[in-house]
Amino acid sequence: TKAGDSFLASIQRTSDAGKISYEVEMTTKAGAVRTFTVSADGKLESEQVTVDEIPAEVRKTIEAQAGAGQLGEILRNFDAGGITYEADKNLNGEKRSFVVTEGGHLQSVQVFLSELSPDAQNTIKTRIGSGKIIEIDKVFGKKNTFSFEIEGRKDGKVISFDVGQKGAFLGMND
Repeated sequence: TKAGDSFLASIQRTSDAGKISYEVEMTTKAGAVRTFTVSADGKLESEQVTVDEIPAEVRKTIEAQAGAGQLGEILRNFDAGGITYEADKNLNGEKRSFVVTEGGHLQSVQVFLSELSPDAQNTIKTRIGSGKIIEIDKVFGKKNTFSFEIEGRKDGKVISFDVGQKGAFLGMND
């Protein structure tokens, strides 16, 4: 199906923790594949962008964070807190994501359990139990502080909780 100068490749209905959205894939006239996500009520949630389409301060942070790695997809996310940019990088076969604010500040970086302190690892393992870790993000706060946001699956349900930089359990997320 044609939409302007692009062609509609696919629409996929997704459900994340009961929230319905639609992932749309388009192919431009030049052959580039672009994606965007729309909520069930029709609001744009995210759109794939290129490095050339992002503000200079965001680009500077994304390029610095990608470093020697290969920069992958960049998504411009729209939510109640404002606009953020989520990017993927691949370094030595290891894929990680990170989030940059509209002002160019690094908001979070995906990390792996083995990179955390033993106390933080123990707290996470205790909370996850026999479940599975999906992703761990190091979230930066004010004055050089950070915490970890853990997303996992336990007893067939997606769970999310926070752990402090020294391993203290900070609570469950909605």
